[in-house]
Amino acid sequence: MSVRRRNSVARGFSLVEVLMAIFILGIGVISIAALFPAGIAQQRQSVDDIMGPIVAENAIAVLRSKLDQGDFGTFEDFGTNDPRRFTVLGDWGWLRPGFSFDTPRIDIFSADATATEFPAGVGTPSLNGLPWNRLRYGDVTPEFVVTQQERSYPMASAARPQYVWECMFRRFQGRVLVAIFVYRATAPGGENASYAVQPDPSNDFPPLPVAVELGDAAGWDAWGADDVEGTADDALVEGTSTWGGYDVEQRNLAWQESGQWILDQNNNVHRVLSTYRDVDDNRAVELVRPVPVMAPLAAFSSAAPGDGIHNIVSDIWYLPLVTRDSANEFRLTPVYVTVKEL
Repeated sequence: MSVRRRNSVARGFSLVEVLMAIFILGIGVISIAALFPAGIAQQRQSVDDIMGPIVAENAIAVLRSKLDQGDFGTFEDFGTNDPRRFTVLGDWGWLRPGFSFDTPRIDIFSADATATEFPAGVGTPSLNGLPWNRLRYGDVTPEFVVTQQERSYPMASAARPQYVWECMFRRFQGRVLVAIFVYRATAPGGENASYAVQPDPSNDFPPLPVAVELGDAAGWDAWGADDVEGTADDALVEGTSTWGGYDVEQRNLAWQESGQWILDQNNNVHRVLSTYRDVDDNRAVELVRPVPVMAPLAAFSSAAPGDGIHNIVSDIWYLPLVTRDSANEFRLTPVYVTVKEL
């Protein structure tokens, strides 16, 4: 009996199949690779969300170790009023400490009169910024300083800190409040940088935080940009006009960036969700939540009795996103803002 033997030939993949497999594999590799930057950014954000309040509490502890409520006075002690914003007698609005740049530090009462809140004084030659308690210190400006290293976190890594903080003060209903601004300062590549606060090239005021007076026309409304209560856009506020084109490096525009943290004159902290730049409305900025309606108290600078209580934000403070020294550029990433009693 004969057995018919068939010669079988193993069939390989065609060139088309090989190319198709490579193409599909490439798409998968690219898709997976695209997830890594997003994952890293999300992890960075998660760390910031955790560390921001921790750094702020550390900042409060540093300030309380150097200052107390009794160190601060009133403008009336110096025969004048707060020139920046009217409020009840004895209170004063948010003010930044003085800055010294030769030996990087903040000077709480501007004793060395460098980059003070009021470069030209306010009617008395001794007062350049925050008023001190004249009953305790007389007419000689007390010197309370916080170095750049003390404003770094951790302090041991001050050469290239993970986080940095700045502060502001106000007297509200007789108590001194402090606002803490936490941020990261990095080189353009993203690594921690050797950083110290630099002067504002446009003026002699303290460079951080940036202060912007929105004015009545562009003030933020608790009822949104359309000034209509209860509509879906109550969290929208009017952006800053950009006649020369939007540039995130311009200090007066940086408050509009997504993720920005902002303090207003009523002690409220806001966060920017996104910014709309379309043909219909290229200056609408969406906050994470609507501006809260404030009670018509004289202690609130823009909500005195008799005034409307929903159009309430006229002054804001925030951190710029880009700053420079003579040789380097730094990217500042706002991390957290809080208000505490000193």
